[in-house]
This record gives sequence, C-alpha cells and structure tokens, in this order.
Amino acid sequence: MNRLSKIFLLILSIAFLSGCVTPEHNVKLPNSFWQTTNHKITVAKTKPKNKPALYKTGQQGVLDMAISAAVTQTLNKHLAKTNLDWYYKGLPQKFVTRLKQHNISSQIYQINIDPKQKKNATAIVHMDGDKLLLLELQTLGAIRNYYGFIPLGVPRAYCHLKGELIDKQNKNVLWRHVAKIEERVQGNWDQPPSYPNFTNALKEAVNSAQEEIIDSFFSGH
Repeated sequence: MNRLSKIFLLILSIAFLSGCVTPEHNVKLPNSFWQTTNHKITVAKTKPKNKPALYKTGQQGVLDMAISAAVTQTLNKHLAKTNLDWYYKGLPQKFVTRLKQHNISSQIYQINIDPKQKKNATAIVHMDGDKLLLLELQTLGAIRNYYGFIPLGVPRAYCHLKGELIDKQNKNVLWRHVAKIEERVQGNWDQPPSYPNFTNALKEAVNSAQEEIIDSFFSGH
C-alpha cells in the first residue's frame, strides 16, 4: 500500500470515528404541543451512572492519574456524599407542578430507570400516560484541567443534565435539552473537609442547570 493510500484510509478512519461521537442535538418543543392539554405525561429519571466526582481533562498517563487521584482523594470523598434529593425528588416535582399549571395530566414514575434500559421500548410502554419526560443526570461534581499530574487551574463546579420528552406511541423525541453548566468558585476552593466555597459553587451549577432545562421546556408558556 503506497503512502497516499495510507493517508486516505487514515482520513476515512478519523471521519468515521468523528461520526460515532456526534453529540445529541437539542430539540425544541413544537408549539403544537401547547395547542392541546390532552396529554398524559409520566416524569421519570435515570439512575446516575457514577457518583459525583472530580473529572479530569487534558493529557494524563497512568502514573499521572494515580498521583493526581491521591492528591484529590479528600475532595472526591466529599463530592461522593453530595445530596441528590434535588434530582430524585425536586426536579421531577417541579415539572409536574408546572405541567399541572397548564392543565396537563402528569405524574412521577418512582422507580429509577437503568441508563442501559432507557431506550427499551417495553419499559416505556409499561409506564402510564402517552408521553415520557425523561431526566438524566449525566455528570455532577468538579472538572479540572491537567497536564500530566500538574493541574492547570482550580476545579470548577460542573453539572451536566439532560431532559427528553418521548412519544410512547412512535418513540419520537419531541423535545430534548442538554445543560452543561460550569461554575467558578468564589474565594478559596481548597477548604477540606467540607469545602464550603466549592459546595456553594456546585449548588449554583445545579440550580442553573435545572433552571435551563425547565425554561427550555416551558419557553414562552
């Protein structure tokens, strides 16, 4: 195989891999949804894949990861204890309350959905109602850039939250919004063991993510 052919195959491989990691696009809820209140919506949430933690970006080798993990062990232990009642109870209830204000029938599905089963048609069909409003907490905690084991800045509070409205009959996504919120810490972040300044920043990130998701769904209504 000559050099030109190798380069061509490399370009094709990059294009293929890029296509595999294409992010999901936001989908605006059509105005036609609001032209009738004859909806029966079940609000559900997935069980988060991971506990709140410090997520590292940048170039790190295995040894670098081990060193930085040891240094940030106390922060990770603190993040793992983050209260998620806002996600399990508060956010679903906020949607139900707002929907009922629009005279739309809605209820909360109490069982947390396994993320691997969220596209399972059978699981959706067994829920009450004709539409599923699915909430997903995909990432929560801190995000920090690294070069090797050297941090390139202070940790930022981070919340990655997604919402989807799915039509149970045809499984079409009627609405989707992804909120990725980073919040800088005001003052010193390194305050073990309770990290009060960082905890405040994380609360701000969570509140902003919730507000963005709710505003997207009810925009103009």
